[in-house]
Amino acid sequence: MGRVIADDRFGEPESSIKTVSADIARLVQLSGDLNIGRAFPTFAADIFQRAHDAGYSAEEHSAVIKVLRTH
Repeated sequence: MGRVIADDRFGEPESSIKTVSADIARLVQLSGDLNIGRAFPTFAADIFQRAHDAGYSAEEHSAVIKVLRTH
């Protein structure tokens, strides 16, 4: 991921923002179902949602760096 970020090569994803967002949403659900801490999965879900909202859904999941850099 470091090389992808350093080279700004987000356009050919192995896993996309969209795919990882769905996985994290499932983690949020499971953490609630299992009555374990939801803070981290919810935090991660928010970051990926911001990336989705910014139009990066089809890009490599490490493209979340783009929203992290802006805030």
